[in-house]
Amino acid sequence: MKCPMQIIMPVFVVSLSLACASTRTLEQNFSSIQTGMSRQNIKSIMGKPERADAGVVPQSPFFGPQEALLSVLKPGASFEEWQYIDEGNIYLIWFGSISGEPQENWRVVTKFGYPKGAVF
Repeated sequence: MKCPMQIIMPVFVVSLSLACASTRTLEQNFSSIQTGMSRQNIKSIMGKPERADAGVVPQSPFFGPQEALLSVLKPGASFEEWQYIDEGNIYLIWFGSISGEPQENWRVVTKFGYPKGAVF
């Protein structure tokens, strides 16, 4: 009969390899985010955001990542921004209403990723 260690070790190594192979990066998860997803969808894909802020779309022109909101929301519209950070990038996901839904029903309206240290 084989020693339990001779059985356990190969099973452990295979299990660890499978776990590592199935781990997706934050960038890969971010690329799967689609307009119209719910907050719960985003949490299941990306996890809990590092920051969550509320804001109002400013009047244009202005510079910065939030400029992407002007293509989907009107100046003065409210939005919620979730931020995720990895070793080299910042990922922003914005929730809002295009047709007047209450805040608890807001969906993803757009997203934007950029390298840390980027100057706008």
